[in-house]
Amino acid sequence: MKSSLIGKLVLLGMVVFSGLQTVVADVQYSFTTISVPGAGGTYAIGINASGQIVGNFIDPVEAGGNPQGFLDVGGNFTTIDVPGATLTIAYGINASSQILGSYIDSTTWRGFLDIGGNFTTINVPGANNTFAIGINDSGQIVGDYYSQTVSPGFLLMGGSVTTIDVPGAYQTLPSGINDSGQIVGSLFDALGTHGFLDSDGSFTTIDVPGAPW
Repeated sequence: MKSSLIGKLVLLGMVVFSGLQTVVADVQYSFTTISVPGAGGTYAIGINASGQIVGNFIDPVEAGGNPQGFLDVGGNFTTIDVPGATLTIAYGINASSQILGSYIDSTTWRGFLDIGGNFTTINVPGANNTFAIGINDSGQIVGDYYSQTVSPGFLLMGGSVTTIDVPGAYQTLPSGINDSGQIVGSLFDALGTHGFLDSDGSFTTIDVPGAPW
């Protein structure tokens, strides 16, 4: 039985006095606290298949209280801080340990890709602000951006940017991409907030039954 199937209920059959009785075994969870030493707050956001974790933390001394990114490998923490940035947030990490996130340069949000400590800025052409949020094992990147009139999502693949804009939405916010290129995220339209799945340009809305938005 695969231990990774967390949340699965194991049904055991027991014969008691010639009757069949079903017993549900309680699932046992193991929790590990993630806390950057000396931080005022730690926020774990992304993880890869090897268990490497990225996120951000508040360092009241070094960064004046602004968030900095971190990489946690087996309890060993490395700070992720884009040179010249006042704020750095690491959102995702893929199987090649490529780290994706966003930072503020002066008053502008930009995305970044961190490969072994070498940072590359991600900035959608013509955008006022760019947020890079999701990355898959092929290095495909998704996020969203803002210009004067629009706020769609984007897919960055091989240096080429493709706009992701759910029909009827006034804001599209991709947040993740898998190794098959399927993209998930959130959208805002006249009826409220919804999730979406983008499979090669074909959009499916995701709404939890009974949800208020």
